[in-house]
Amino acid sequence: MNGTDVYVLLSFFAKNNRKETMRDWEIRSGLSIAVLSRSMKFLKTAKLVADNEPVYRNIEEFLFYGFPYVFPIEKGRLTRGFVTGIDATPLKSDFVDNEYPIVWAHPEGNVKGFSVPPLHKAIPKMIAQNRLEQKVYEMLALLDVLRVGQRREIEAAKKRLKELLNDE
Repeated sequence: MNGTDVYVLLSFFAKNNRKETMRDWEIRSGLSIAVLSRSMKFLKTAKLVADNEPVYRNIEEFLFYGFPYVFPIEKGRLTRGFVTGIDATPLKSDFVDNEYPIVWAHPEGNVKGFSVPPLHKAIPKMIAQNRLEQKVYEMLALLDVLRVGQRREIEAAKKRLKELLNDE
């Protein structure tokens, strides 16, 4: 599994039962049809998708208990970028403001913070072009909380992620 597979999973999940062509999904995700197809094949093998439907229990179990270990990150240097982590979610008001949040580095970013790598290099570009769906952005930010957050933030992120996963 790689970061692209997780991004494809979230993008697939966010379509909310809309009928769409592979071309529509390509535009919506910023990934090529070949990459989407390859990742979907892997996600089916991993039992995260079955019969072109997300397998919610498996997805939740993987994201909460496997993802942080498979995709660990550490905060990088201060840079300009797009905010991620707790500061990019509705949970922000429940926690003390950090002087510098974590960000996905991008020259068009509107915030200075500690850089962390996005799951796929297309993500900051999609944000810059205002093409990343809000639900996908929030889920990606919550996953970053699972990787670098404090215990209370992680528990709140799991709760919010569970809500998003169960909200079709």
